[in-house]
Amino acid sequence: ETILIVLLFLLFYTIINHIKKQKNNTQSFLIALSIWAIFPAILSNLFGIYLPKYTIIALPAFFILIGFVISQIQNKHIYYSTLFFVTFFIGTTNLPIIFTPVHDATLLTKKIEQQETNTSVIISMPFQETLVLNRYYKGNNKIIPAYPLEDNYSQEERIVRKNWQTIPTTDETIHTMMTKYTKGKDKVFLLQYIKNGKLIKWLEKNNWTHIETTKIGYYAPQYLMIYER
Repeated sequence: ETILIVLLFLLFYTIINHIKKQKNNTQSFLIALSIWAIFPAILSNLFGIYLPKYTIIALPAFFILIGFVISQIQNKHIYYSTLFFVTFFIGTTNLPIIFTPVHDATLLTKKIEQQETNTSVIISMPFQETLVLNRYYKGNNKIIPAYPLEDNYSQEERIVRKNWQTIPTTDETIHTMMTKYTKGKDKVFLLQYIKNGKLIKWLEKNNWTHIETTKIGYYAPQYLMIYER
């Protein structure tokens, strides 16, 4: 990430220097391209959205600017070396995006179906992910949304009111919730977007043994963690 930030800084620094040397028409065109290339990234960061599908619209402008900078190089050796490096860098960094599915919930649900028992429990964190999991899960157990609040809302209303919001919790509320979910169970399938957190700490503290972790997706990956006792 540091290398990418440095390269982007050098790229736009070079572009700015070249813009200053251009005539009015070319200058306006390059400024417009620069805004096109930068604006989606700024907007996605302001809203905390980091998935490529929201910033990919900037790629045409970004690649045109890179091509413009390379075209300004007069020395043939430097020109071809830069062209090779940029092509190699863009190609290798984008391979995971090309070949890795963004998200395939069936990879997780099938694994659960293969290993679940009558005394296992499936817990989804965040709780609204049950919408996706229930669509593909064909097993015999109920997928339980990890929802620590005590209220009378239905699952649908909870999703509308609390979707992707941070819900304040304490060790006591986590203990009450997890004790309720795991009562009489000897196997836990925990689905999360992180490999740690309060639920993991609770399981480890209460003598649950980690068996394995499965990761799916490249951007915003999801983890299936299996615990037994």
